[in-house]
Amino acid sequence: MVKEARPGPALRSRRASAALWLIVFAVVGVGLVAAYAVVPRPAPQPNIVLVVIDALRRDHVGAYGYPRPVTPFLDEVARRGVVFDNAWSHAPQTFNATAALLTGQVAPLLVRRNARPEELWTIYRLADQNSTLAEMLAEVGYDTLGVFTNPHHAPEATFAQGMRLSRYLPGTSKAHGHALAEEVNAAAKDLVAELDPSRPFFAYVHYMDVHNPYLPPEHLKRVFQTTWGRDFYRNGTFEEREPKPSLRDLRFMVDSYDACIRYVDDSLRELFPMFESVSRGRETIFIVTADHGDEFMEHGGLGHGHTVYQELLRVPLIVQGGRLPAGVRVASIARGIDVMPTLAELAGREAPPTSEGRSLLPLIAAAAASDESAAASGAAPGTKPSSERVYNFAWFSRLRSITDGNFHMPRNDPGVLELYDVRSDPLDQNNLAEAQPDVIRRMRFVLLGFERRLRKSREASSELHEDQPEVDPQTVEQLRALGYVE
Repeated sequence: MVKEARPGPALRSRRASAALWLIVFAVVGVGLVAAYAVVPRPAPQPNIVLVVIDALRRDHVGAYGYPRPVTPFLDEVARRGVVFDNAWSHAPQTFNATAALLTGQVAPLLVRRNARPEELWTIYRLADQNSTLAEMLAEVGYDTLGVFTNPHHAPEATFAQGMRLSRYLPGTSKAHGHALAEEVNAAAKDLVAELDPSRPFFAYVHYMDVHNPYLPPEHLKRVFQTTWGRDFYRNGTFEEREPKPSLRDLRFMVDSYDACIRYVDDSLRELFPMFESVSRGRETIFIVTADHGDEFMEHGGLGHGHTVYQELLRVPLIVQGGRLPAGVRVASIARGIDVMPTLAELAGREAPPTSEGRSLLPLIAAAAASDESAAASGAAPGTKPSSERVYNFAWFSRLRSITDGNFHMPRNDPGVLELYDVRSDPLDQNNLAEAQPDVIRRMRFVLLGFERRLRKSREASSELHEDQPEVDPQTVEQLRALGYVE
């Protein structure tokens, strides 16, 4: 029988040392794993889809109290997300409303040019010097796309700055003057297929079907039209002796308007899954808003662009998806210029220094915690403080308005003083100017400062000399068909 040789002292020492190191490595390894498990890891950048529904009034959305079933899908989105009850556009017109939305500036740099030498009206484009939402997100790794339908967003207007994939749809129907929602969805589907699968994406989608003239599909006419009348299609007010729409005519136009809203809502039901299907494991944030509303004789006119009353300026703003809370309503003021810094924070970066807004995420968090007083005054570290003041204006006229706290002061006529309570008078019917002289005095002073800002912005824009492509004659005809040009 052979006896097993016992290891010598040196070998026993080496084995003991090796065992000790194994124990040390094991302990350290377990500690590292435990530490990695408890240290929060940054969430991956979410996909972001921004949808603008042209001319959609806030008070014609079910989530804001409208009784007709015109927005069943958008109401579902609202229940799953965050509703801003006091959201404002910066203009009653598409161009400067969306320019503010996409640049985070009330009055970004624009280049002015005549559309045709023989015509006096002008058309603008976004100057290249602006930093756009798409450019900001592209800098932090986003793939970007846009589907445009409004002639103010034709290629020569350069709203597609920063978008790797973009398509402008001039529309196939002269009656509508714009592409239909089904064409928008088809274009979005084509562009989605070209997205880079290794990157998060940002998408901008613009629907025009709610814009006048209101021409809904036949199957929705049968559902929503309760009477027959005349369509007094226009963007403007009526002269004193000019024929005006009757109550029956107004009912007919509102019915048609509502049917158009339902058409877009049905299209949203198709659009959302299209983007979710290519989320590739990332969260997808959806933002739905409008550039402005439309008037139905609340102040003597139809359409938009001719006044700065609340029916044209207060818009829906609904955000849903990702890690945002569900079923939350925010009472604090939200503005178009706040969208850029909000999305910047979601993407993990700071908004450009040119952005004038502040992130809405602290307001959402405060509202979710049922602390609206904090929401009204608080701001996250690094965001700009806000006095909850809204500036509104139109490039093409002297229209101006200021919303400060609970008061809205429109200046539709420089010689007429108007003041309205936002909480109790959402359609600006009870003029408080005589009853609130101190408020009028303070807000007129604020308006003077705003006028100086606009003057400086225009002066800066007028100094730009960029090469301008010719305006496509088809774009001019679209502008005319939609009531922008006589």
